[in-house]
Amino acid sequence: MELGRTPPALPRRKPRWRYWLARVMLAYVVVAPVVHVVGSVLHWGAAKWEALWVFSWVSCTIIVRWMVVSLFVFPIKYSVFGPYARTPLPDEKPIWAGESAGAVGHIGVSGDFISTTGSLASYMARWRVFRTGVAFKLGWFGSGFVHCDQFVSFTETYGGRWVLEHTSPELTRPLAFRKKELVAAVKRIMPPR
Repeated sequence: MELGRTPPALPRRKPRWRYWLARVMLAYVVVAPVVHVVGSVLHWGAAKWEALWVFSWVSCTIIVRWMVVSLFVFPIKYSVFGPYARTPLPDEKPIWAGESAGAVGHIGVSGDFISTTGSLASYMARWRVFRTGVAFKLGWFGSGFVHCDQFVSFTETYGGRWVLEHTSPELTRPLAFRKKELVAAVKRIMPPR
């Protein structure tokens, strides 16, 4: 380590109940149908609880489905199943904020999340560019922040798509986007190389 440099900060831990709750819900979604089938075969007489069981299982399955899909954006350590909290947003006013198609991790967003028209149209990817980095929010999948110190390169690829390579351990892959205003804002904060 160079003299005068501070060591990198350790990741913040999230409250244990948050990731244990996610793990318990995942186990429930996987194990409950097996227990239900075995109970039906052995005639445990739980028919009066059938509606409650189906409702709770379907509800948990929908929630767990979004949790599992978020693994395409965040590695397990920083997902809902992991012990570490992602970097919070800086306490400053963004240089640019808006919506844009793009990609975070293995999730690509190319348009409206819910098909609506007019002023209600809402992109799933919301971006904010701060002097210290780039933040994103992907609907129900979660949000994240990549600090300027973690930027590696910012290059244009095919069709006007820009890719921001980074070294952040909180994301699985680079960020990608097309919106010209967003690209201009990121170029302004890129550290000199």
